[in-house]
Amino acid sequence: LVIQTSDNAHLFISKALLIFNSEFFRNALSDSLPAESYQNLPLLPVEENARTMVAVMQLCYPIHISPAETLIAAVPVMQALRKYIMDKAERRLLDVVQADLLKKYPLRWFAIARSYGCDDLARRAAKQTLRVPLSEWEEAEELRLINGLDHHRLVDYFKRSGQAA
Repeated sequence: LVIQTSDNAHLFISKALLIFNSEFFRNALSDSLPAESYQNLPLLPVEENARTMVAVMQLCYPIHISPAETLIAAVPVMQALRKYIMDKAERRLLDVVQADLLKKYPLRWFAIARSYGCDDLARRAAKQTLRVPLSEWEEAEELRLINGLDHHRLVDYFKRSGQAA
């Protein structure tokens, strides 16, 4: 099977792997194959770009995942994982985050976790923000994902935890 991304990249992937990892693709590909083809293989166009889909597909394979690459495309990857109902791959992404990225980028991951309803990860990220003085919190693009109330609650948590210590 070939996945054609929005930027016209062609990703060759096993149909069985897609079906195993995604309820969406299981339903879409169980009855028939796409009518279009590329190099005599069924062609499946998607709305996501190549960077996002490569990251999504890597999360489906039992290979090493680079934490740096995970951070670069985290938001569109989470969107795609949710869109294509890829629960196993999403759990793997969250495992990579907790193992390698949470301590380094707690504010970013708090925002991402809150916006996608990953409450356990959001709590862990909030705890990690306590390691950085409030005045040194980074200005992260991902903060646009949360509302003012979530940000206020995080700052309040930070202040209350500092007073308790």
